[in-house]
Amino acid sequence: MTNRILDSLRSLVSLDESVLVNLEDALKSTDVNNIQRQMNLLPPLYAYLSMVQEHYKEQLSQMQAALESWEGECYLVFKTQRGGTIREVESQIKSQPEFVRRKEEIAKMTRRVQTLQGVLRSLEMKQILLVQQGAYFRREMEMAH
Repeated sequence: MTNRILDSLRSLVSLDESVLVNLEDALKSTDVNNIQRQMNLLPPLYAYLSMVQEHYKEQLSQMQAALESWEGECYLVFKTQRGGTIREVESQIKSQPEFVRRKEEIAKMTRRVQTLQGVLRSLEMKQILLVQQGAYFRREMEMAH
């Protein structure tokens, strides 16, 4: 499962290999002998991936706004030069290679944002698990003494 997540992330997001190695460590099953190391690994990794996700969200927003602007410009040109109904003009716009290219870029950026969102959720769940396991092991050690 971890390998599929990392492969998906590699294909969509440009991250340093060290970040991917830390992410792989963070997403693996919990090492009961090294809970503190894992707890220390998660916050900076989470913060970094959150920043990457926010950057991609901003890019996505800009891409969507640029597409809307481009569509508006095309609409004016097509309507004045070619005429036709609103549906005909919209159909002409949507058949343009530039429209298709922009929509594909938006879809790819949306997948990046969603993939990072899933990874961030996994890290949140891992943090909760580590806290619970740490508390369990502390109780076990207190009961042993």
